[in-house]
Amino acid sequence: MSSSQSFDDFELEYNSHLSKVRSFLAQPTANVSNSSQYERDVKSCQQALQEAKQCIHAMQGLAEVEGDPFKAEEAKRKLEREIGPLESEIRGRTYGGRGKNKGITSVFGNGSTQSNGNTDYLFGNRSHYAPPSLGYNDI
Repeated sequence: MSSSQSFDDFELEYNSHLSKVRSFLAQPTANVSNSSQYERDVKSCQQALQEAKQCIHAMQGLAEVEGDPFKAEEAKRKLEREIGPLESEIRGRTYGGRGKNKGITSVFGNGSTQSNGNTDYLFGNRSHYAPPSLGYNDI
């Protein structure tokens, strides 16, 4: 990062870092044959997230200096809504997540037929979905 970069330059660099992380997270991890390579990839993602955070902070600073509160708020939202969830996912891959997560499916559970808290909440402990019935006056 150089001091002559603009807000848009930092945003491009930020998107590049996040693209690396998302590509890694999109890959299934169940059949990881080379654990040392996997660990290097996880560390690379952690580094990319740190660099993305630096870009965000630079974007916030530039927006404040330019007097553009909308850009500053946009950068803050990116930090909360994009980097935070990606950090959580990488943390899950770092601490015992390998072999258990299969890309994005880890967000929705492990695909087993056993119910968990989320499905209980959504479907009320039912084993199948029953659509609401319509009464005579509802038609």
